[in-house]
Amino acid sequence: MTDEKKKKWEEGLLNIGIYLVLFLLMCLWVPALTFLFGGTIGRWMFPVVICIAFVLWITVFRATKITIAQVGMTIGVIALGLLLSGVIFDISWDGNTYHKTAVGLMMDGWNPMDYECMDVLSENQKTQGMAYNAQWINHYANGGWMMSAVIAGCLGNIELGKAINLYSMIAVFCILFYVLKQYISKSWMVLLIAFLAVCNPITLSQVESFYIDGDLYLFLLLCLIGVVGLETGVLQKRFCGLFLFSAIAMCINLKFTGTVYVGCFCISGFACQMILKLRQEKFMVHFLKNAVMYLVMAAVSIGVLGYTSYVSNYLEKGNPLYPLVGEEKVDIMSYSQPNTFSEMSNPEKSIRSLFGKSANISASSMSVPEVKIPFWVSLSEIKSCMNTDTRVAGMGVWFSSIFILALVVDVLFLWKNRKKRKVEVLLCTAWLCTSLAMFLFVPGGWWMRYSAHLYFFVILSMIAVAKWLEGNSNRWKKAIAILLFCVIGINTACFTLSPASAAYKSVSIWKDKGEMTKVQKSSGQTVTVGLKPTHMTGVLWNLKHWGISYEVNEEYQEGMTAYNKLISWSVNMEDIINSQ
Repeated sequence: MTDEKKKKWEEGLLNIGIYLVLFLLMCLWVPALTFLFGGTIGRWMFPVVICIAFVLWITVFRATKITIAQVGMTIGVIALGLLLSGVIFDISWDGNTYHKTAVGLMMDGWNPMDYECMDVLSENQKTQGMAYNAQWINHYANGGWMMSAVIAGCLGNIELGKAINLYSMIAVFCILFYVLKQYISKSWMVLLIAFLAVCNPITLSQVESFYIDGDLYLFLLLCLIGVVGLETGVLQKRFCGLFLFSAIAMCINLKFTGTVYVGCFCISGFACQMILKLRQEKFMVHFLKNAVMYLVMAAVSIGVLGYTSYVSNYLEKGNPLYPLVGEEKVDIMSYSQPNTFSEMSNPEKSIRSLFGKSANISASSMSVPEVKIPFWVSLSEIKSCMNTDTRVAGMGVWFSSIFILALVVDVLFLWKNRKKRKVEVLLCTAWLCTSLAMFLFVPGGWWMRYSAHLYFFVILSMIAVAKWLEGNSNRWKKAIAILLFCVIGINTACFTLSPASAAYKSVSIWKDKGEMTKVQKSSGQTVTVGLKPTHMTGVLWNLKHWGISYEVNEEYQEGMTAYNKLISWSVNMEDIINSQ
């Protein structure tokens, strides 16, 4: 392949990544504006989003001429996301409690601006579990739910909303590949780094669920790409602006903690930008220009796109981050963390989790986290990779060893390139320090899905190894490279167990659906649903979208099957959770 063809191929990937970012951004913009003007999410929204993103793509945001092949590949990505999400069910706890329930409510016409979510429910749906979930649904950042509801609302299958996870992964993969190719000549090495960067323990374990921590990590990575592009020129400014705004808007509206994370990274990035321009003429012009850019992006993300959560919470509760902080704070960490963590400081919790034995330990489990020898692994740890949100050592069985290796490699690489790549070295140093500080001191950082940004250390180490291999590498450098990539690859591969487990469990769920449909058609009776646990209210929207008439009976009765006159169905959720 000639250099010209390679360049076109790389720009083609960038084009696909740009479209997917535009598509996801419009999935946030269109419902947010619709809610502000009193409307609701409807079937019309998905095709409108596709069209708006396409118009912006071909008129403003394209790296090169858009070809039929690129359009076809983009359509294929969207179709693939819908297919996988529709076939594989979300079997996670949070996914089937408030996440899926919130998406279903928006699909049914709930506008967070007008009334509380319980107001759109029938009396039969107002269960104790629904009331419990409502306290989060009414007040949490709801950007991810909007995006999922736009997709699922058009096609009438709530599980399709999970497709945003795959779209985010592919978008960042394409963009990261293009950027890394400007620094690393070997395409196979760039391909491997970009793949492992987006398919990491958090994103893989959550790809077929409604969890959003993986998406938050991906958009934090996109934020860093945008800043690097602005300061180095490896990306056109209009792309950098799009990536920065998309990243800030997504992070702020996916989770409240996303505001803290993207804020810290943007502040450290802004500080680096000002240091680089300190001796230049018109410093104050640069300062004000960049400061205004970040402030406007944040203001629009909070005040317009986040009006239904941040502004509404402030007007109603006097606290934009209710119920996570403030006088009426609801403590969700005390019962989520191991009992032994209750008396520890944040840094101690994080260090013990990082170097601990992988296990899903909460206060109710009464288990104690164990510190383990690096590179040691047990069967129970591998089984823990099937979870969507493993608490202790949630980045994998070997991540503590990977982190130590990555830290050493990163320090050596940054020191060696401190003069040749001043801009990149300054930015990477600032972001790694920011990531480490947040991991150690931000409450909840010990729970690895909240600290997915720690994976930036791993990404930089892979880049360093790739650069080493481009030159005349000696044996010890090659040995480190092989060791690092093998350990990262094996550690990541363990987390394919999570979507694989969901796919396996989906087979029995499809059988349940077939049995219920068969019984209902033959008897004409309404299905009586006994949810176990009662918080799994998201399951009700699966029944609704299957066309199964149901009524909820919270007094779950053992032994009911799809062949009885009364049918009890819970997707065996408790058994699934216990088996993970």
